[in-house]
Amino acid sequence: MTEAGHPTNEQTEYQSRKADSIFNVFFFGTMGLLFTVSLLAWTVWGYRVEGIGPSQLAFVNGAILIAAVVVGMAGFGMAQVSNGLLPLYISASVGNIMFTPLAFISVGRTFWSVRQHFRWRNTMFPVLGLLPGLPAGTYLFSKMNESQLVISIAVALLISVAVIGAVRQMGVVQRWVKDSGWSPGWKTGVGAGVVAGILGGAVGIPGPPMILYGSAMMAAAIWTAGEAKAVFTSYFPVLMLYRLISLGIAGKLSVGLMALAGLALPGLLIGTYLGIRLYSTIPPKLFGWIVLALLTINAFILLGGAL
Repeated sequence: MTEAGHPTNEQTEYQSRKADSIFNVFFFGTMGLLFTVSLLAWTVWGYRVEGIGPSQLAFVNGAILIAAVVVGMAGFGMAQVSNGLLPLYISASVGNIMFTPLAFISVGRTFWSVRQHFRWRNTMFPVLGLLPGLPAGTYLFSKMNESQLVISIAVALLISVAVIGAVRQMGVVQRWVKDSGWSPGWKTGVGAGVVAGILGGAVGIPGPPMILYGSAMMAAAIWTAGEAKAVFTSYFPVLMLYRLISLGIAGKLSVGLMALAGLALPGLLIGTYLGIRLYSTIPPKLFGWIVLALLTINAFILLGGAL
């Protein structure tokens, strides 16, 4: 302790490492339990998804693994890569639904690493917008047929490419906000939450509005980078949990779909590990452009198959 009674830096770091160790034991223990229950549900109790066999299971794990690697290396792409790849081999609606709990787990775990930057006020306004936005998006999802869903996913991918390219890769929005002197208020946060909720509910790709909002808040010096990441990693798990509840109410959720998500946990965890280990092997900016180019190709492949 210091003379003022406050913990020293060494004590704070020790407490943080201890908390991280406890969290990791809990997290990986929970993941192991979920995988075991999912395996039992799929193989013993007979809760399966029609059209999903061993090759589809392998593909699902591969797609989720690739998405997790991309997130680790580029800092974005979980929803875009997963929802872009999955319809190439399995039903778009099946892939879109089973991805939801995996996104909750992936982003929720990231939140733990930036929890010290979390402020309720920062996340409150986007979540308020989420309340009406996501049910509207889920309603759209329930009314779309397979082809319409694939087309919607492809369009959302192209929107994501444009937004991520302009914001993360080129800094266009940040420069505009700084040059204009605009200061986003609470209405902007609520609006971003509404639009992200609609996109998240409809196609499972809620990122673009929140990326624009977060970048504007950082450019206006209202949020730090850590606070922005804390907002993203707290808002998106809430969105995905809300989406699961909404899908359940709409009758779109099943034990088989949840078991399928559980069986994809190895891909998620291995991909996350590889993404962290491979980070900086390719310059992040260059890797980001490569991912955006591949997402663009992916979107046009989906469009070509659906039209």
